[in-house]
Amino acid sequence: MLWASIRPARACQCVPHSAAEYVDRADVVLVGKLLSFGPGNHTKDEPIFDTATMKVERYLKGSGPSEVIVADDFPCLPGLGPSAIGQRHIVFIDFVHGPETNACLGTGSLENPFVAPFDPYPFAPAALLSDVLGQVGVGTPPDDSLSEMRPPEAAGFPRLSAAIAATLGPLVFLAGAAFVWRRRN
Repeated sequence: MLWASIRPARACQCVPHSAAEYVDRADVVLVGKLLSFGPGNHTKDEPIFDTATMKVERYLKGSGPSEVIVADDFPCLPGLGPSAIGQRHIVFIDFVHGPETNACLGTGSLENPFVAPFDPYPFAPAALLSDVLGQVGVGTPPDDSLSEMRPPEAAGFPRLSAAIAATLGPLVFLAGAAFVWRRRN
């Protein structure tokens, strides 16, 4: 059964983005210390991702408790790993399939001495953090009254008005169409 041990190829390169793009693409951005790392199983058709437990210092975007678990869904790049336990990280998280992160989203150790020869950030997380802080400010401390991470709410979005308009709009259209139809018949 030779084919059972063959893994699909994965490119281990990322396209660099600006700090604003990294922040915009993420649902939650945090700075924290890597407490533990659980390796996944990368040989199955449905891989189990690596998991990382983070002790959160600050949320730069979104909110959540002081300790969170995230999945590293692209583990071939320097992001979160067993050699980085105890190090501070900037972590960009998306919620496509749950709280997931990877180095291509911008996640990396703030103590990582490796800097790639291409700019602006791969893999210079300290420089990225500096630019993110300049964009979003110092963030907020963790809130242990929350059981999970939350993306920021759409500020000022009129949810009730939008729901009413979404419901009444089609009803008004149908009433107008019925009125016109009755007048013609």
